[in-house]
Amino acid sequence: MLVVTRTAIIGDVGGHLAELEAALTDLGADPATGTLPEDLEVVQLGDLVHRGPDSPGVLALVARFLDASPGRWHQLTGNHEAQYLRPGGPAFDWPAQDRLDDEHADLLRSWWEQDLVRVAHHVPTPGPGTLVTHAGVTPGFASWSTRASPRPACRAPTWPTP
Repeated sequence: MLVVTRTAIIGDVGGHLAELEAALTDLGADPATGTLPEDLEVVQLGDLVHRGPDSPGVLALVARFLDASPGRWHQLTGNHEAQYLRPGGPAFDWPAQDRLDDEHADLLRSWWEQDLVRVAHHVPTPGPGTLVTHAGVTPGFASWSTRASPRPACRAPTWPTP
């Protein structure tokens, strides 16, 4: 039986592949294979893309973890990913170097359609637990997750699960 004893909450990555790989390696994860240590789950709060040098690389890395570590990599959508989920494409005119090509926009949409990305995740903590969203952390929620509308950006802490 798999027992998760650590929960890492990773905020906005913004296309910074090297930094995400370094953080995951520090946690004992293997970015090359997408595997997490048996005691670890990751909740990534969204905003994987834009502003950094390698949004496609970040999406490829997350795809490996979603595939190799199902149920322990929890991907949330941020306002940047949500732009690609809306009909008609992004509402904002991102600089050319930040825009996702059709292949990567389709990847984000496929994650949404396959229920691999959500807008909230429940993390067991003392008491009823904590709801984690792109908008932040809300202690005191019972276990549930949802695919409601995404919220504005905010970063959240990392803590051990009981």
